[in-house]
Amino acid sequence: QTSLPLLHSPDESGLMVLGRDDGTQVSSPSSRKDPSLLPFPRPPLPPSLSRAKRYLFQLSTLESALRIPPLDHQLGNHVVHLLVQRNGAASEVLSELLEVPQELMVRLIWFGAVYYCPVPPLPRSATPTGSRDPQDAAVIPRCQSASTAGGDVHRDGQLVELQAIRQEALAKWGRHSRHQTPRRLDSDQALSRGGYLRVHMHPKRFPVAHALSHEQWSRRLLAVRPDHVVVNKPPGLQVPPTVDNVQESLLACVEKALSLKPGSLHPAHRLDAGTEGVVVLARDAAFASYFRGLMANKFQHAVRKQYKCLVSQAPPLGPLVHWILEDQRRQGEMAHSVVVPEGTAGAARCELWVEQVEQTELNAEAVDLWGAKEACEVTITLITGRTHQVRVQMAAIGLPLLGDRLYTALASKCQHQRWGQSEGGVEQRQQQEQGWGEDEKQQQGAPGRVQDWCLPALMQPLAPIALQAHSLTVLEDGKMGPGPMSFAAGNPWWRTTI
Repeated sequence: QTSLPLLHSPDESGLMVLGRDDGTQVSSPSSRKDPSLLPFPRPPLPPSLSRAKRYLFQLSTLESALRIPPLDHQLGNHVVHLLVQRNGAASEVLSELLEVPQELMVRLIWFGAVYYCPVPPLPRSATPTGSRDPQDAAVIPRCQSASTAGGDVHRDGQLVELQAIRQEALAKWGRHSRHQTPRRLDSDQALSRGGYLRVHMHPKRFPVAHALSHEQWSRRLLAVRPDHVVVNKPPGLQVPPTVDNVQESLLACVEKALSLKPGSLHPAHRLDAGTEGVVVLARDAAFASYFRGLMANKFQHAVRKQYKCLVSQAPPLGPLVHWILEDQRRQGEMAHSVVVPEGTAGAARCELWVEQVEQTELNAEAVDLWGAKEACEVTITLITGRTHQVRVQMAAIGLPLLGDRLYTALASKCQHQRWGQSEGGVEQRQQQEQGWGEDEKQQQGAPGRVQDWCLPALMQPLAPIALQAHSLTVLEDGKMGPGPMSFAAGNPWWRTTI
């Protein structure tokens, strides 16, 4: 039997994946079936595409990746790219290609971790200069050639064969983008021979989605109206689905709590996974457009947002202004914002107001997480709204939020140019920046390697951050009611359990 992932990229995150055993071979589920029940024979692939390449890990690893409730740690990315070798149901085709039980593939499809299109794409490295067809410049994804026990697949020969399969599919399906763009499977649908599959074998998991009871979710619903829902999001949960998991997002949890059809809710705005607090979810496109317009109108200040956070020392009361570059990312880094001098090209102005500082005793869960029995709880009103604004501005004055591994690491590396206030700060920052540059030079030339300073944040991406979107107030009359209309999350989780 022939079963082949055409293009394969194990552990794209660069992190070690638990349970790896490259030598393990899992018996094919098709070999345990009654031959009379097998579908029609599959045509063989070209020789260079027919080298067997099964799921690379122990079967128990895949079972662990898909278990409910989930593990308390992430297994790391493992993405497989496949050519469909015969017509058939997605779970059956995947089971045969990867030689894993079909029921696990059904679960993977349920998670939303499988993408399909009937016309296979070419690797981005092959387009547009590597393709004779100029229209191939638009096709997807960035993939890596597979390695096998017999050596590397010959890229040139592989591309020639893939182009032939692609041309056959184009002749059948046409060039419309819907046939060439991988889309998430929402059911165990029928696939066509020659199509393309992208499979996220180890979905990112969110244990908190299973930790709260129906009653606890009900208490977190702050408003339920015909065109929107306001909810107090718990920390450790993303608002929208991830690329590989539609079942454990805030949207899915609220839909289940309200007995709504999947896909009924859409994010009107977002909070970081580790942040708790007020989130507005839209139930129709008109409300989503309305609310986003309110949020985008920075000059009218139609929406007022107040946050609470924990830091080790009290910051000064009053305004705090910085200029930042958003969505900064070098090779091997997580996306982050960086404080820069005023006048830097592309920099955005950030302003918040420190309203109140209170010494607060922490509950047992917070003490266990951060090792501190008390901390300074800071109440902040946002004047502007930027990515990671509270996190980056507090780190910029030397007070990163408790639990914020990303900006604590950035502050220690002095990625922010102006955060120290001491007399020796400038010389110290220069020395640290020089050391940072040397670290980067040492890590260049190691493609895919994660920068060391990112590792703490990457290893625990869902760990709670001491940040709560405490309240959201709409100041004008509109779809949310007569203004001012305010929604409050209540006491932060580090004080008491909701």
